[in-house]
Amino acid sequence: MRSPSCPKCQSHMVEGFVADEGYGTKHVSKWIEGAPEKSFWTGLKIGKRRKLEIRTWRCRSCGFLENYAPA
Repeated sequence: MRSPSCPKCQSHMVEGFVADEGYGTKHVSKWIEGAPEKSFWTGLKIGKRRKLEIRTWRCRSCGFLENYAPA
């Protein structure tokens, strides 16, 4: 994917990622298909839903973030 232009200010955007951190682990955030369902034990019920890693682009000028979940 080539570097997109910012939809807010038309400046250059750079690719990065949003990290999930917890109990000594670090992962790239994921997009989960469907509405969130709360779980008393795990916080969220995810099950066998479709999961895709999120690619994020950030505008160097205004800081706008744009996320993509390519298949």
